[in-house]
Amino acid sequence: MKVLKNYKKTGKFVDEDYPVVKILDSEDVFAELPLCVVEYNVFYKEPVLIVNPNKIPMVVEKAELLQKISKLKKFYFLVNPETKEVKEVEKDEANFAQRLPKDTPVDQLVYENGEILLIENQEVNK
Repeated sequence: MKVLKNYKKTGKFVDEDYPVVKILDSEDVFAELPLCVVEYNVFYKEPVLIVNPNKIPMVVEKAELLQKISKLKKFYFLVNPETKEVKEVEKDEANFAQRLPKDTPVDQLVYENGEILLIENQEVNK
């Protein structure tokens, strides 16, 4: 079961993208303070925040996060929203970054509605 808790950022990060947090462990949850989703009655040794757009951030254990992202590669893309073209570039040239499986075929990616999507070429039989 998941519950809402308030949290405070520590200023530290895991792999540049994931803030390390301190969960404010009180029975009251304050709407004016930052909120996150945590597992009910779980003590986190090293809580890390995962932020997904348009969702309430959630907390995971640092070791669990590191295990999951070890299977992924952080790709840097130059995205053209008008043509939906996605091109892999160096970090300093990128306007979009995304973690994807290491074997992702970059030539089959497109940008649509703020997301990088994989398209598959399909021939239509006439």
